Amino acid sequence: MPAVLSQSNKFVASLALVLAVLAILFAVALRSTPCALAASGSCSVGDNETFASGITVNEDGDDSDTRFEGDTNANLLYLDSGNDRIGIGTASPASLFDVNGALTATTIDGMIGSVTPAAGTFTALVGTSLSVSDNNITNVADIALDSITADDGSTISVTDDTFWANGTGVVIGHTAQAAANGTVSEFQVLGTGNQDSSLIIGRWSNDSTGPRQWFVKSRDAAIYDGTYTIVQNGDILGETLWAVDDGVDTVSVAGVFQLIQDAVPAGNQLDGTFIWKTANNASTATERMRLGSTGALSFTVGSDPSTIANQAHIYSKDVASSAEVFVRDEAGNVTPISPHNGDTWYFESCNDYSGKCVSIDMEAVLSALETLTGQDLITITYSTPKITWEDDQTRLVAESTATAQAWDEIPIDQKTGDRPVVITAESKPQWLIDSLAKPRKNEVSKKVKP
Repeated sequence: MPAVLSQSNKFVASLALVLAVLAILFAVALRSTPCALAASGSCSVGDNETFASGITVNEDGDDSDTRFEGDTNANLLYLDSGNDRIGIGTASPASLFDVNGALTATTIDGMIGSVTPAAGTFTALVGTSLSVSDNNITNVADIALDSITADDGSTISVTDDTFWANGTGVVIGHTAQAAANGTVSEFQVLGTGNQDSSLIIGRWSNDSTGPRQWFVKSRDAAIYDGTYTIVQNGDILGETLWAVDDGVDTVSVAGVFQLIQDAVPAGNQLDGTFIWKTANNASTATERMRLGSTGALSFTVGSDPSTIANQAHIYSKDVASSAEVFVRDEAGNVTPISPHNGDTWYFESCNDYSGKCVSIDMEAVLSALETLTGQDLITITYSTPKITWEDDQTRLVAESTATAQAWDEIPIDQKTGDRPVVITAESKPQWLIDSLAKPRKNEVSKKVKP
């Protein structure tokens, strides 16, 4: 016989049934209705729930952060409500969108503002692009690019000053820096043809001023900091060098053109000397000619040159331990411009092709003419010497040996080698007697005093 429920028990059973039905309806509602959370509340849903109408988090705009955990990253997605920031992999986002880790994107386009990479690397993968329209990329670390292309295919224009840090370089036309004479310059233009291995400096202006290339030399250790340190005697003020590939490397130098400071300088008082150097069957260049600060052109002692069509030569070579200046024409005639043999005044010219030489003792000729005519054919005048011959020889010796040597007397018949000059009262060219009275010889340079 079934049990009979009392009135009170019937009420309890009915209430339990109603609660069970409400629980079922609430569970069903959770699967199809958004879950609204209070600032400190929580909402639990089952696995793989679908929210057809979306989720609103922090509807009231409270300072309440939201965190999504990953399998191993507790801050896979972090919403910093108090600072209005989003963090990926970080609970302390430093900007509106802060990614702590690598960011991979097929295209980053349409950015407004600036992109500022902090410490780390910003890498665009192969086949992807970084598009910045009319805005800035601020480099904090390094930016490595295969190419830069304007969004409309036109030329990229830089409208402000561009600076590269000291120690960094710019290479145009290649993917690596080249070395010349062991030096890796920071600015290089490299190529395989005329256009990509040339540099043009041009000026278009309605005036007489042309384009310029400047060399600046300072002894100051800091770059253009408002302090100045004067250059010193012998400093190279600027130079152009030609390095060549000799089949081994590009260390060999075929030529050099330089400007040096050739005296002790003072403020706004400089003395510049141009020097030309060339290599002659060698891997280094040797000085051949210089143009001094006073305008004097000098030649380094060399040898007789070969004939070049439609050209004549002016050069210097050693004669009796003295540098003499010569002229060689296309016909092979070699004539000294400083005409003397030792300390005797001579005119001499030889032809390299025929071997014929003409030598004239000008002192003897004038002595004979003065004897025959009784006239003084040479007039000698004296001015205040700028430097004595002895002092000049001492200077020359000091430059090469840094030690001045004493001067020794030598007999008069040794002054001209194997051709002594006989001086008589009848011949009496007084200028010749005065000049030959007491010749002296520098035992180091072997020069004979004129």
